[in-house]
Amino acid sequence: MSKKKKYKVIDLFSGAGGFGLGFKMAGYDLCLSLEIDKWATDTLSENNKDGMIILQDDIRKYKTRKYILETCKNIPDVLIGGPPCQGFSNAISFKRDPNDPRNSLFKHFAKWVQCLEPTVFIMENVKGILSKCSLDGTKIIQVIKKTFSDIG
Repeated sequence: MSKKKKYKVIDLFSGAGGFGLGFKMAGYDLCLSLEIDKWATDTLSENNKDGMIILQDDIRKYKTRKYILETCKNIPDVLIGGPPCQGFSNAISFKRDPNDPRNSLFKHFAKWVQCLEPTVFIMENVKGILSKCSLDGTKIIQVIKKTFSDIG
């Protein structure tokens, strides 16, 4: 009897691990999570004692293909992540800042996609990302589409 392949997943902007947990529950091998927030990575560590690599680090440090590949011992079949949504969320419009540097972190997600070339990638965000515009008036979703089409 042949063993069913267990697809490898890397989770970027993992937070406390909800997105990755869904993949684990569906039978995927969540092999690495990257998150900047210490409390979130403490939660990830407490809930994942199975050898998954948990990196508490800033994704902006991973600027080169070499550094990303050295970090990922397993090339993933699936790359998932939810870049910060504060700049696009309708829930906090009174605090939304178009200059917030978190608004462009999706570009770092795209860099990982480019370097790792997963079979599938899934980037999650909020509904507002479809209607918000950059400082020059370009819809953010168009910037995201261009970013991902330029990496191919």
